[in-house]
Amino acid sequence: MSDNEKQQLRIKVAELCGLRVGSTGFDQHSRQIPDYPNDLNACAEFKKTMTPDQRYRYCNILSNECGTGATDYHIFATAEQRCLAFVATMKGASVL
Repeated sequence: MSDNEKQQLRIKVAELCGLRVGSTGFDQHSRQIPDYPNDLNACAEFKKTMTPDQRYRYCNILSNECGTGATDYHIFATAEQRCLAFVATMKGASVL
């Protein structure tokens, strides 16, 4: 994924988390948004915004994309993969 695509993904994740983000990567209060595609800790924060049903779908998407489809295989997912799965979960369609 190119740097530009990662920046677009970063902004999309932030928007899905409820932040209003400009193209500069800062929110409406001039705070820099997390670097979701490169930061597993930031990904842990967006997981807190999901309902139990959304978390279930998210884990299924990650498991299918990261390997065998085993229910716990998603623990090896990269931050980028987690972001893509989050967007797919929240949008209701796969973007992977």
